[in-house]
Amino acid sequence: MNHNGHSAGASSIFKFFLSTTILAIPFYVFRFSFGPIPSTLLEVLIFVTFILALVGGRLKKIKNFGPLFWAGLFVLAALLAVVFGPNKTAALGIWKAYFFDGFLIFTIFMSLDEKERTKAGEFLVLGGALTALLAMTFYFTGFKTIDGRLLDLDRLSPNYMAMYLVPLFVLNLGAIFKNKDKAKYFYLIVMGIIMATAIFLTNSRGGYIATLAGVIILTLSWLNNKVGKKTAVSLILILLAVMLGFSAWFFKPQANDLGRTGSSSNIRYYIWTTSIKIAKDNPVSGIGLDNFQTYFSNFTKGWTNFDEFITPEAHTAHNLYLQIYLTMGLAGIISFFTLIYSSKFWRSRDLALVAALTSIFIFALFDTPFFRNDLAILFWMILALTHSRRQEK
Repeated sequence: MNHNGHSAGASSIFKFFLSTTILAIPFYVFRFSFGPIPSTLLEVLIFVTFILALVGGRLKKIKNFGPLFWAGLFVLAALLAVVFGPNKTAALGIWKAYFFDGFLIFTIFMSLDEKERTKAGEFLVLGGALTALLAMTFYFTGFKTIDGRLLDLDRLSPNYMAMYLVPLFVLNLGAIFKNKDKAKYFYLIVMGIIMATAIFLTNSRGGYIATLAGVIILTLSWLNNKVGKKTAVSLILILLAVMLGFSAWFFKPQANDLGRTGSSSNIRYYIWTTSIKIAKDNPVSGIGLDNFQTYFSNFTKGWTNFDEFITPEAHTAHNLYLQIYLTMGLAGIISFFTLIYSSKFWRSRDLALVAALTSIFIFALFDTPFFRNDLAILFWMILALTHSRRQEK
């Protein structure tokens, strides 16, 4: 009796910390150090939750260790990339925050049962709505970009906020589609409206396109019942192709605006084309995990308009796949695609997760929805949920 009571208590503590960790994803902005080692509130919560899972024997519940193996290879590829960068201390910090912490939360999520996974998804959506509310509170009190766009909680970029909210909005929309409890409709719709409003206020074109991609995938469930699976899949692929064509037009550089007043599309164009040139010079090893902007700056030094307009915006390659290849080399991009393929996310029983993950992959064409603390952890969580909900055939 005492043993059962102790187990129930330990389980309750674990669930409390897991829920708190999910809600606290954006609170990596609370930074501090343990001696020379920097950390965040989010990281501490991840460590505590993992220790509770380990001590409580929850990791023994993991039935399939294949995903952990492929995830581990991706993490090791990132560790290898630390060697090739000039600032190994900074690179190790990125590895710890994005890859090691991510692997820990991925492992935790792989140990959850079906009921716990459902709850985790609900807390992810709730966290998105609360984050959107907080960001909009700042927005309406004057904290916004010069052109009036909603900022993330770190007050760096509207696109960061969009990259965080879009997959959660899509996840919530999927929950609305499959919800059978009328009492939950109002709750889900309210959270959806909150997140949709915040995404709209970011005025992120990549966010709009990624949201559309998620919505297109969600229509698969409706089309399946109307026209059959094969026809539905064909229609979805056509819609996605049309959407990508529209995206290419949406982000095309403007010929009358290629000078010193470059638009964001032109800046992306120059960053992408320059990144490809850098990749040709470093086709195998990459340039190092924390070396993109420094390398980009040195590579383009003295080029017309770069020092003043382009390089300051080149924090990343503005394309996740280019960013991984450039900073982590062949080992990084191959292990990343292998990790994604191993999830077979397109076979998941949960279309909301498929749509959310797809929205991330589409957003990844225009930005890097991984290379930041909150975005990395969110990616690992959604990927783990997709793995665990996969429908084997």
